[in-house]
Amino acid sequence: SAAVTAQIAAHKVALDSDESLTAQAKSNVAGLNISNVECVTGALAAGVPTKAPFDVILIEGSVPAIPNALLAQLADGGRLVAVEGQGLTGVANCYVKAGHTNSPARAFNLAVKPLPGFATPASFVF
Repeated sequence: SAAVTAQIAAHKVALDSDESLTAQAKSNVAGLNISNVECVTGALAAGVPTKAPFDVILIEGSVPAIPNALLAQLADGGRLVAVEGQGLTGVANCYVKAGHTNSPARAFNLAVKPLPGFATPASFVF
């Protein structure tokens, strides 16, 4: 997907939590002579704050909730697109940052495989 989205972006940062998948992605984009993609390894829920701010953040899988760390990495006017939900039930949302506010717009319902690393620890709330 990094190679595809790189065709419409000036610069693309592709984040994966698996070092072997990051290495494979680097090899793939190099083999396609794509020079505007930077592949990095790290915690998905943390994003890549050293490369922020971003105009667009695309989360390719469902998450229970959008981490504040990712919303903080959006540029003013930036958009974050993600599927939020539990299990295979989700809602596609597009967040738009305006100043210090991130406003979601609900797009449609769908089923997408959950991403690892975004699970919220179980807790008791009274």
